[in-house]
Amino acid sequence: MPDQAVNILLVDDSADDVSLVRGLLDRRWDGDFRMTHVEDVATALGILAQQRFDAVLLDLTLKDTPGLSGFLQIYGKAPHLPIIVLAGHHDDLLATKTVQAGAQDYLVKSHLTDELLVRSVRYGIERAGREHAEEALRMTTAKFRVARDIQRRLFPARAPTVPGYELAGMTCPADETGGDFFDYIPLRDGKLGLVVADVSNHGLGSALLMAETRAYLRALVLSHSDAGEILAHVNRILATDTAGRHFVTLFFAQLDPVERELWYAGAGHAAYLCSADEPPRLLESTSLPLGIDENLKIKCDGPVKLSAGQVFFACTDGVQEAQSPTREMFGTQRALAVVQDNLDRPAAEIVSILYDTVRQHMASAPLADDVTVLVMKILPAVT
Repeated sequence: MPDQAVNILLVDDSADDVSLVRGLLDRRWDGDFRMTHVEDVATALGILAQQRFDAVLLDLTLKDTPGLSGFLQIYGKAPHLPIIVLAGHHDDLLATKTVQAGAQDYLVKSHLTDELLVRSVRYGIERAGREHAEEALRMTTAKFRVARDIQRRLFPARAPTVPGYELAGMTCPADETGGDFFDYIPLRDGKLGLVVADVSNHGLGSALLMAETRAYLRALVLSHSDAGEILAHVNRILATDTAGRHFVTLFFAQLDPVERELWYAGAGHAAYLCSADEPPRLLESTSLPLGIDENLKIKCDGPVKLSAGQVFFACTDGVQEAQSPTREMFGTQRALAVVQDNLDRPAAEIVSILYDTVRQHMASAPLADDVTVLVMKILPAVT
């Protein structure tokens, strides 16, 4: 039991019974307790509204509200409190009904001992606390599931069909909700935006910031065309909203499918262009992450010429930082090797193989961070 005093409310109109209960508690209770005594249910209801109690001892033979009626009134006022009813030796049936209605326990006064009374009160408090914690967990879990379902609707249901290209992506949060996201954003002039982002930390707070970042990005592409300028606007908003307490790493590529060119801006985030006949090409970050410096200038690089057989690859650090049982990180080079070894496979298979390889590296341990992967294969040009 905690060191702080346990507050017990005794509702009993018999002076002898009050003296008995107080004496038994004084004799056996091995900590600090305070017992408040009232003689009727009406007074009990009033004091329950004003003070905090850990348990209620209720006599079932009260003159004003005897039997089940008194119990139901107190239970209705304080359903979270353990209520132990004190019954006469002829009241077993009535006492049983109160337990069925929600009482934690009943004790027969003529058989009452200090050990029995203390055990019943302590057990009632512990059980009520456990039930309260379990209910809170159920409520929290339900809320997280709602948040997770809403977040999942923000992710692309399927990759867009772009002649001459093959796209695939996935995200797997470490918690019910996550801070990673990827997106395909239709741009002006027939271009396509490819986004991979990672909000600092993970969980519900990061998920909210993820949704905010996605919304700003999708809104700004309607009126701006330069990737660096778009991210600079997003950064100014995030820096104000988060006051520098959170940041977002984000890679934003703009694909011109006709010219087969890629322009990009990376805010603390890089990507790669892989091919069979040369080492992976690093598409470097062009600025600090978003949300740190309100006046951040973000450069847009490009154009990067694309050719058939190449694979554009981006992921979040949940891939590189995934650890084996011996704490060896998966690493960037291992991730690139998986992509390089599977260049001839469909984009969706490359994503799936990489994720499976990461999980094997972790020996099926729970994810410590969100994992997100985006792959684009450049196919032969459509004539």
